[in-house]
Amino acid sequence: MSKTLKTKRLTDKFVAEWESDQALTKKIQRRVARIRPKSKVAGAASRRDPLEDIAIFKEIRASMTKGCITILDAGSKPLVPKWKDKIYLKKKEYNEEKEQEARTIWTPDWTHTGDRLKLLAMGASMTGPMLTFTLRLGSKEIEAAYASPRGFVGYFTERMKRAFLKAGDPSPQYAFILEASPIHEIHLHGIISSPVSNIRAVLAKVGGETEMRAKERQAHTAPIYNLLGWANYIAKAPLMTADALRTARMKRSLPERRDNLIGAPTHTRASAKAWYQAQRKSGAPLPKAIGGLAPTSPSLLEMAKGS
Repeated sequence: MSKTLKTKRLTDKFVAEWESDQALTKKIQRRVARIRPKSKVAGAASRRDPLEDIAIFKEIRASMTKGCITILDAGSKPLVPKWKDKIYLKKKEYNEEKEQEARTIWTPDWTHTGDRLKLLAMGASMTGPMLTFTLRLGSKEIEAAYASPRGFVGYFTERMKRAFLKAGDPSPQYAFILEASPIHEIHLHGIISSPVSNIRAVLAKVGGETEMRAKERQAHTAPIYNLLGWANYIAKAPLMTADALRTARMKRSLPERRDNLIGAPTHTRASAKAWYQAQRKSGAPLPKAIGGLAPTSPSLLEMAKGS
């Protein structure tokens, strides 16, 4: 095993343990809040539940991995307080016609979805060949992003827009999520579909100047074959990342702010919302391609309309 791969695995292990600790802390805080309730101010952060997002996504992934017919359901959340590991699974049944187990999973409205569900919907609604990417950021751009009135995500969303417009694509389809921890600097993980021939070079410009000797390593891209696995991996540490962002702003004496972790252009968000709402309202099974998507496959939205 190479030294680089060994370091990556150790880092991933640390990230998983840290994220698990953050999730446990949040669960304890909720239990305390039930005993000593306080008034809450409504806002974007109150609408999205990261722990609920993890549980729902886990059910969807388990169902599709098993080869079940998987249906997203709208309506009220089922009250199954003691059935913790299946709390978001509304029902199981057997489809005699297709000779498959069918699972109907409760999901929240688009406004209330968490990072994993949003990223899944964004990837599912994109058209054309898609690539995953990891982008390392230059220190100058990191500082500019922290200081930007648009926030960290807004700053790099604008840089993506300008860089791809200059490269000849005025409407790239992409989505990215921030990731940071106490042991590695903040960076971007994402998915992109664009006709430009030099995507890695354009992404490197978005990231800015770094101290990396091998410039080609700043932006890594690869074909995507499994949207479920991709969304699960890149959104593996939202609680830790949010904590790292808060700490970084405190060190820079910047005011606290509730930033989103996901960046995407307006048209990508609109397509994702349309796909998600159509799946919840139609009662149609999730396309099998979500669990194994070839990089040259048509849009999952188009496939769903054709089925």
